[in-house]
Amino acid sequence: MSRVLLLANVGHLDYRGQKTVDHTLPNLYLSEARSAEVIERTNPFVVRSALFTNTPREFSFVIDDVSRVSNVNLVFNVEKASSTGILRVLLNDHLVYEGSPSKGSIPPIQLKNDLLQQSNTLHFETDSVGLAFWRTHEFALTNVQVIG
Repeated sequence: MSRVLLLANVGHLDYRGQKTVDHTLPNLYLSEARSAEVIERTNPFVVRSALFTNTPREFSFVIDDVSRVSNVNLVFNVEKASSTGILRVLLNDHLVYEGSPSKGSIPPIQLKNDLLQQSNTLHFETDSVGLAFWRTHEFALTNVQVIG
């Protein structure tokens, strides 16, 4: 039986005293594609606060198995926004968004998994007009969806 280590001449083999060797790699692009599904959507609505009116909005959605969902987001477009006023969004009585969005779409709002339950409620409201009784805080929201 012949004890051949290599069949081709590979050049000079030498012992290296290093335990690690750095190898450079060319630029590499990694991406992951996931298809998100719409968990729930609702019709367009208006959230308003004025001197004698306060019209918040709620809608509910169900997640069958909370442990199997990840990266759940709330997305919506703002069709009309008052120049003053703050929009608040609460998920199961926990604040997930507070800000003064301008007209257009806002970045997705991530709904943390530890706040999600099997039955969930999103509550949209705006702040009070306070002493400026002549003002109206109003936000018209469209394309409101929970995706995940």
